[in-house]
Amino acid sequence: MNGGGVWTVNYQKSGYLSVQRQAEVAWQDYAVLPEVVLIPYDSLVTAIDLSQARPMQVARGSLVTDGEGTRQATLLFPQGTQAQMRFPDGSTQPINTLNVWATEYSDRVVGRKAANTLQIALSGPHGGNTIPFQYDLDGLLTQAGSMTLSRNAQNGLITGTTVGSVSTSQSYSSFGELSSYRAACNSTNLYNVVYSRDQLGRITDKTETIDAQTDTYSYEYDTAGRLAEVRKNGHVISPYTYDGNGNRLSYTGVGTFHGSYDDQDRLTQYGITTYTYTANGELLTKTTGGQTTTYNYDVLGNLVSVTLPGGSQIEYLIDGNNRRVGKKVNGVLVQGFL
Repeated sequence: MNGGGVWTVNYQKSGYLSVQRQAEVAWQDYAVLPEVVLIPYDSLVTAIDLSQARPMQVARGSLVTDGEGTRQATLLFPQGTQAQMRFPDGSTQPINTLNVWATEYSDRVVGRKAANTLQIALSGPHGGNTIPFQYDLDGLLTQAGSMTLSRNAQNGLITGTTVGSVSTSQSYSSFGELSSYRAACNSTNLYNVVYSRDQLGRITDKTETIDAQTDTYSYEYDTAGRLAEVRKNGHVISPYTYDGNGNRLSYTGVGTFHGSYDDQDRLTQYGITTYTYTANGELLTKTTGGQTTTYNYDVLGNLVSVTLPGGSQIEYLIDGNNRRVGKKVNGVLVQGFL
């Protein structure tokens, strides 16, 4: 019966997860496959069938309680989601059924297993692109699609990225603050920046090179720690002023902007934009150049709708626990949250 080539063997038993094995067998020969252990279904497994014409399929995680509280993760599979399995040799195979075990879903859990498991990449119904993600044993992202990320082995901070001929590199202070960043295409520098900081971690100087043009910026702060002045190549380009309560009164950059506040320190005008508030202090309107955006709230202070200057209406659906569970645009549901 054997004509040679790759044989695929499916192991199936009612109440158990199915298993598939492949073996390459010479013509008129046979092969002994390794022993297969079938795992029984349990109540924590959710079967996701991507071939079904259902608007949404949901896999919920089991409740997890630790020092950070109790939480339950949720995975959503909208209609049109595609799944692809990538084998260690680089080959891929589309799959229609996912058996999702309902534990806590996190990149850290996936990361610990990533080095020894097959990758499964999902693509949504709107884009059609499949982007695989890879993680190291600490659960930190090391690859997203064609981009690879390099990390410091001691602290996990990103030290560089590579996408095709474009690469970046960056360094940090002993406190984990960004000290320098460089972007290049092959051997050509595209962007380079170096930061200096004071003992409070605030940026005091920045040297920036774009192509062959280098500019130096310096930043000064007042005794309250607020940004007071920015200089470029020794010339003041952006002064800032504040009132006694710390509200910003003016800023000069591309134009000068002045701020006004009411007796409750609420911003009433900044530049050409004015703001009004409800009796409870929520933002009611924002008007810029005669174009007004209006905000509406329920009795508990939840934002329930926004009317844009052109008349478009955005609505937010709130459940009994004051959680936002949906968003509508002009009466059409565009987002749902579980």
